[in-house]
Amino acid sequence: MNSRSVKPIDVMIIGAEKSGTTSLVRYVGSHPRICTHDKREMNYFVNDEEFEEGYPAAHARYFSPCTDTGIRIIAKSVAVSGNPTAVQRLHAHNPGVHVVLVLRNSIGGPIRLLAL
Repeated sequence: MNSRSVKPIDVMIIGAEKSGTTSLVRYVGSHPRICTHDKREMNYFVNDEEFEEGYPAAHARYFSPCTDTGIRIIAKSVAVSGNPTAVQRLHAHNPGVHVVLVLRNSIGGPIRLLAL
C-alpha cells in the first residue's frame, strides 16, 4: 500500500493523562464525517517499531474503516505530548495537522481545552 493512498491524520488529540482525551475522541468520533480509532491510544508516533512499519500499516491497524476521502481522521495519544520525537514525527506526517491539547486542572477545577 502506497503512503499516498491513505489519508493522513487531520487532528491529533494529545494531553495529560486522566484529562478527558478518551471521552473527547469518542464524542467527536460519533460524528458521521469523522473517523477515529477503536484502540485507546494511537501509538504509531511514539512506538519505534510501529513507526518503522510505516503509516500505511498504522492506517490499516487504526483506521481501516476510514475509506471515504471526504472524512476527517482524528487520532488520540497522550504520550505524544511528552515526546519530542513523536511531535516531530507527527509534524513530518502532516505539517498541517491540527493539535488539540487537553490539560487537567489538578486542584479540581474544570478541564481546559486548548486548540493549537
